[in-house]
Amino acid sequence: MIITHLNDAARYNTLHPRFEQAFDWLREHDGSTASYRSTASPGRIDIDGENLFVMYNIGQGEGREGIVLEAHRRYLDIHFSIEGVEELGWKSTPHCAQRKTSYDENSDVEIFEDAPESWSTLPAKTLAIVWPEDAHAPMCGIGPVRKYVVKVLLEE
Repeated sequence: MIITHLNDAARYNTLHPRFEQAFDWLREHDGSTASYRSTASPGRIDIDGENLFVMYNIGQGEGREGIVLEAHRRYLDIHFSIEGVEELGWKSTPHCAQRKTSYDENSDVEIFEDAPESWSTLPAKTLAIVWPEDAHAPMCGIGPVRKYVVKVLLEE
């Protein structure tokens, strides 16, 4: 998992051919404009069809109690905190032993019962790049959070 500020994200453009487009989109839609705040609603936002899209979420942080780790195989995630403080739990997927659900190809998710090994805080305008090797537990902060999860297809 990589954690960085949006201003520094371009440093990682070479890690995936769709990162530049994803980071450009985040800079253009970082939630700082009044027109954006009045028109955006939660849900899916297409950038490049199934290759690159965004899930826009508004919710309450659920805290660390009773969380589950999730992992994906076809997509990597870029979690971007717009407002509030997001907190992510993390554990290396190969070290997860307690599967709660097996991998679901349709939803591209598998769920683990393992506890996170570490926690990362994402203040506003900060992002985390989450690879398939990163089992993660999102929305573990406390209080209201507005965030994007950019879904980046791994296969060409």
